[in-house]
Amino acid sequence: MVDDGSVSGETSYRRDFLPERLPTGETSYRTPMMDRPGETSYQGSYCKRDTPMLEDSERPHRSALRKGRRSLPNHAYFLTKCTLVPGTDVLASPDCAEIVIGSLVWALEQGWFRILGFVVMPDHYHVNIGLGVRKTLSQVMESIGKYTARRINELLGQEGTFWEEGFYDHLIRNRKDLDRILEYIHNNPVMAGLVESPEEWLYSTANPRYAHLIDWDWIGPNLT
Repeated sequence: MVDDGSVSGETSYRRDFLPERLPTGETSYRTPMMDRPGETSYQGSYCKRDTPMLEDSERPHRSALRKGRRSLPNHAYFLTKCTLVPGTDVLASPDCAEIVIGSLVWALEQGWFRILGFVVMPDHYHVNIGLGVRKTLSQVMESIGKYTARRINELLGQEGTFWEEGFYDHLIRNRKDLDRILEYIHNNPVMAGLVESPEEWLYSTANPRYAHLIDWDWIGPNLT
């Protein structure tokens, strides 16, 4: 962990970016959109940095997943979005990280979804959501992607594509699945060597600053 001298005066983080080692043993995929309704999908290309904790039968290379994307209101999803440039630490800047978090909070306030946990890492973010009825997954991710890309580019004085095309989603089936994924995303900064405990990472619902955003009241009746 180092202080990069960001303009806000807060702590910023960076590391040597290597593919994350996950329980499934997966490393990376670059595939066309593949999905089975309510299961797992990659839309567009998918970043090399990170893949989620999935059983072998859920992995995107399975032919059974090649059915086309579909989002289900009042269901929970684990979503991942990555920057176009792998290995950047741009999202570890407080100003950039808070643009992403602010957009999630704004979407929550619009009733697009409930927040079930998130972490913003230096070159990608994970968020668990309880999808509402106003937007599909693709509409949510497109809107957030466009807004955050414009704001971050303005902040950095640059133009062009900021996010890698597409995103990853996984249907969260039950409370056990959510708890497993939430533990994983909260431990991302620890596994990356950025902090020693999940609570230390500033841009996460493991941190007391954002822990209140997890909607446990929604989780109770919707995930058993």
